[in-house]
Amino acid sequence: MEFGEWLRRERMKEEYQKFRRRYRHLVRDPYILPPEERDALIMAAEDRGAISSEEGDQLEAADVIVRGQRREGDGEAYAVVEVAPVVQPEDVERAAARAAALRKALPEAEVRAVVAGPEIHPRAAAAARERGVWWLAEGRAFAPHEIPEPSAGGSEEAPP
Repeated sequence: MEFGEWLRRERMKEEYQKFRRRYRHLVRDPYILPPEERDALIMAAEDRGAISSEEGDQLEAADVIVRGQRREGDGEAYAVVEVAPVVQPEDVERAAARAAALRKALPEAEVRAVVAGPEIHPRAAAAARERGVWWLAEGRAFAPHEIPEPSAGGSEEAPP
């Protein structure tokens, strides 16, 4: 990854780690877990044997973990978010794997895998639809089945 691309990704991560309102379409009353709460959650799950240390490492590396209430019904809900300027298939895979680990750690909670960024590559969009990963773009949350298909022109450009 080029330095400029890395810097853009880091700036976006910082933005997504600050503004909880971005997640209001995924969970009610969103709360971005700070590092110390994330660590406590992961360590407790590892201590219970709910997740392996490798899964804990994966959760620790997630760009953002958001806790809130389910949009429908009662109970806790979480979003595990991977941020990228242009979402790629590997971002989708990371989000899905990290969300799966959090589901093991918190089986009673609803957990959504989420990729966030202004653009999504067509192969990433297809992977997200297939893997059940949400896309958060410019304050709008797309459920997996709502993620736009690329135009019929066959372009490798991401949809708007």
